[in-house]
Amino acid sequence: MTETTPAPEPTRPLKQPVRRGRLGRSMIRYLLIAAAAVTALYFGYVEVKSRLTHVFEYDARISADLVTMSSRRDGQLLELVVREGQQVEKGDVLARLDDRIQRLEAQAIQARLASLETEGERLADKQEMMGQQTGSRISSRMSELTATEAKRASLRAELSLAQQDLSRVSKLYNRKVISRARLDEARAAVGRLRSDVAEAEAQMQKAKGAIAESEAERGEVGMIDQEKAMLDHEAVALRAELAQKRVEIEEHVITAPMAGIVDRLFVEAGEYVRQGQRMLMMHNPRDLWVEANIKETELRLLRKGQPVHISVDAFPDAQLMGAVDRIGSTTTAKFALLPTPNPSGNFTKITQRVPVRIALDRTDTEDLPLSPGMMVEVEIDVRE
Repeated sequence: MTETTPAPEPTRPLKQPVRRGRLGRSMIRYLLIAAAAVTALYFGYVEVKSRLTHVFEYDARISADLVTMSSRRDGQLLELVVREGQQVEKGDVLARLDDRIQRLEAQAIQARLASLETEGERLADKQEMMGQQTGSRISSRMSELTATEAKRASLRAELSLAQQDLSRVSKLYNRKVISRARLDEARAAVGRLRSDVAEAEAQMQKAKGAIAESEAERGEVGMIDQEKAMLDHEAVALRAELAQKRVEIEEHVITAPMAGIVDRLFVEAGEYVRQGQRMLMMHNPRDLWVEANIKETELRLLRKGQPVHISVDAFPDAQLMGAVDRIGSTTTAKFALLPTPNPSGNFTKITQRVPVRIALDRTDTEDLPLSPGMMVEVEIDVRE
């Protein structure tokens, strides 16, 4: 009798668990793709929206007015008071040049001016003395003239009486009433009085001449006024020259025109500097702004006063605010040192850029050591 082997039991298929694992992985993949798509759509929406409402510029810099201090005189640099990076206040001494020659010239001018003042005082005293002497002489001559005129009037009266007496005596003598001696005596009296009158008139002419001479001396006193005027004009010229020398002496001391920081020194103590040679450069840290070169295609969106969000590369955690202060009227290409001619006729259009000045909020910059030239990124909100 043969034995029959039992038939093998059918095995269950193992494909079902594999399908479920693949399905799970596919679902996760689809979910990740969907999440990435949603995220991309969200950020794309945010980016598109921001591009429509903001103007971005990544090539912007901190700017300031850099003041270059130059020498206004030739001379040896005796002392350089400041160093690079030093904070200075307005009026502080930065450097000193050798001013010994100018000081000696100023002393010489002062000596000449003192000499003129002494000469003017001497002429004033001389004028006063001559005026007093001339006035005294004129007064004395006038008194003599008055006395002589009175004497002449008295003598003329006596002469008239003597002439009348001579006429009467002549008639009596012709009648043989009086003697010849009486007639001669009357004639002698008339002659004597005529001589006295003539002498008085001569004294009067002499007194008038003395008065005229004194008046001429008074004219000399007036000439002293002209000499004094010439001295005054010369003194004015010397004072102006002295003031000019003092200005030259002041220009040998270089002072800070404003409060700021010394950025760069171009000379060293002991060097001989020329007029106009630059010595140092400085800027005011309280007067900073952002200079952004905006594309010309975006200028139509900008308005003065629009808020600006500023990010400084040197301080990534600091967020600054500002506002559009000024929009340039010329593209940066016009300020290029090398022109861009096109003689061949080939042309490639390049979008030009216009400088836009952005004022910083000072309350945000007080604690940050911002320096001119630092790179920043700006976002200008054009919705306002």
